Amino acid sequence: MLGQRQRAAILAATIGSLWLGGLLVGGVDVINRSDHAFWFVGQVLVAPSAAVEVYRARALGQYKLRHYNTELSPYNNPPYALSFGRVEEQGILYTALAGLLNLLAVLDVLYCDPESRRPPERNAQVTTPLVRAGTGAA
Repeated sequence: MLGQRQRAAILAATIGSLWLGGLLVGGVDVINRSDHAFWFVGQVLVAPSAAVEVYRARALGQYKLRHYNTELSPYNNPPYALSFGRVEEQGILYTALAGLLNLLAVLDVLYCDPESRRPPERNAQVTTPLVRAGTGAA
């Protein structure tokens, strides 16, 4: 919208790598609406988080249907790699921060003056105030 393609590319790369890094660190289990509802609000501000949550919920639902009375643990063959401890917390934090950074970028675009962000024209003539002869005033 503002014509700043380089800035947009940097923001997209930063947000995408932060979100993807959170998934790589903590696994698919970090995006979990039922267990981490507060953090999910920040995570869902990055669009792929909703798709990951749907995949995680479906895989877990199918797993619970097949293994009705089994407890979910890493030892009884869950549908995806479960994350525990500090690794999960770091993944949750990375993905939530990516969503909040995305929100800041959107707000920055919506509430800015486009004229103040445009680079100055290269061939713009510099205008100086005229001075009247003999008065010394502009």
